[in-house]
Amino acid sequence: NIADTVGGSRSGHDGEGLPQPVVFAGGVSRNPAVVEHLERLLGSRLQVDEHSHLYGAIGACLLRLEEPLGAPVRQPIALEEQEPKRYFHPPLSLKLSSYPQFRGESSYVFEPRVVTEALPVEVDLYAPLEDRVILGIDIGSTSTKAIAVTPARRVLAGFYTRTAGRPLTAVRAILEAFAALAVEKGVKPEILAVGTTGAGRKYAGQVIGADLIMNEISAHARAACELHPGTDTIIEIGGQDSKFTTLRDGQVTFAQMNTVCAAGTGSFLEEQAARLGVSLSEYSRRCEGAAAPLASDRCTVFMERDINHYLARKYTVEEILAAALHSVSENYLLKVASEALIGKTISFQGATAKNRALVAVFE
Repeated sequence: NIADTVGGSRSGHDGEGLPQPVVFAGGVSRNPAVVEHLERLLGSRLQVDEHSHLYGAIGACLLRLEEPLGAPVRQPIALEEQEPKRYFHPPLSLKLSSYPQFRGESSYVFEPRVVTEALPVEVDLYAPLEDRVILGIDIGSTSTKAIAVTPARRVLAGFYTRTAGRPLTAVRAILEAFAALAVEKGVKPEILAVGTTGAGRKYAGQVIGADLIMNEISAHARAACELHPGTDTIIEIGGQDSKFTTLRDGQVTFAQMNTVCAAGTGSFLEEQAARLGVSLSEYSRRCEGAAAPLASDRCTVFMERDINHYLARKYTVEEILAAALHSVSENYLLKVASEALIGKTISFQGATAKNRALVAVFE
């Protein structure tokens, strides 16, 4: 991208490269591979020295030295004199959507002991465990989920853990949690079938001998139609990818996935929450009812730039959290979804659907 930008000024030099000297400054100039690559693309030698990453600071010092000694230091504008806060989005409030409580009969966290280096598994119980079950496992890039149901489609238990770059370890941890649950309940369940989906579906599915390995779009569509007949649109935002799907009579008619950037995904929200010292479990509660300034929806770099600006301007944590949600929503609607195809019965799925405030933003 740097080469494309700078290269536009080469047109008048007949391939002889940029007029010399050319100085390459900033932190990236310390990377020899980048310097070599740019020199090859631009056909020009770049001047880089041991202080190239400090040019900004050096320039600030030199500019100060150019002023008369003893001259008063220019005072920054006081915060109270700066431009007042401005809000673009109204306070968040969920008004139109049905929203579940995400509760079962009981919940607990299981600590794997057999599977080494595995992360904790969150277990939700919805009904007494039975002796004949079917397992569905979603091995995502960020998290791995599983559900145990009966042949009659009755949901018994759900399992959740972080994938953490080790999909097979995550699956094994969930299976250990399921085995421990069976022992605790005094049941010896027969697993009639196993289906896998998600980014790691093929690898994990082959290892555990899955009966069905299905892509995420088909799996999400089948679930949506089962739980909400008449669904014609699916908004699905996961940890590192997002998808937009339309259906007619239970059949997928169009599907699109983010391919340019991951700014409109859950990982961005998780990073911003961590920066602001807010856990994901309290994210929604903190920003519901908060108005928000306008932040970029183009990519994570510009989003974070705006968020840093608002932090410096003393916007509240709640307002900045809300601004991040609006950025994710706008990014998704502009880069993933086709708004003209959005229907009347919309199902919001994926890990971020548990953020009630994000649902309010999409409303």
